[in-house]
Order: sequence, then C-alpha cells, then structure tokens
Amino acid sequence: MPDRVPPQEGSVVLSLPGFHVGVASASYMFAMKAAAARQETDGEDLRSLGRVLGITTVAAAMALVDEFYGPGRLTMKTQLVLEDLFAREGGRE
Repeated sequence: MPDRVPPQEGSVVLSLPGFHVGVASASYMFAMKAAAARQETDGEDLRSLGRVLGITTVAAAMALVDEFYGPGRLTMKTQLVLEDLFAREGGRE
C-alpha cells in the first residue's frame, strides 16, 4: 500500500453487496511497478504506462512515484530502472 495517498481506482469492474472489485488507475499502477523495480518483468509495462500518462523524463517518472511512496520505501534500483527506461526515450531531465 502507498505511504502518501490512498490507492487510486481507475474503474469499478464488479460491485455486489459486500463485494467490490476495482482496477488501479494508470498512475498508481505505474508507481507500484516502479517501486517493485523489476525491469525484466515490468519494464515494458512501465514504458507503456509512461506513454499513456505522458511521462517522458526520469524526473517526471520519479515525481509520480514520489506521490505514492516515500523515499524510505524506494530503493536505488527504482531510480536506476526508470533512468534506463526513460533515458532511452531521450528524457533524462
């Protein structure tokens, strides 16, 4: 669960009495995948979500992750994965 803001739902998939299923928003999904920092499994997802969200720089990617997770929850690997993905796209700032 994020430290800074509650998880953001994208849409409701199913709602029954006492049972609610939602889908995470693209921004929350991006932050979760970035925090996990698994480039081999999440790299392409992060790139695709970045396109959907208009993220083109490492700074923008880190700012979005920072909205949900405090620095104590992130490892250096998160920054390195984002730098690798978004530096290739031409956005180092």
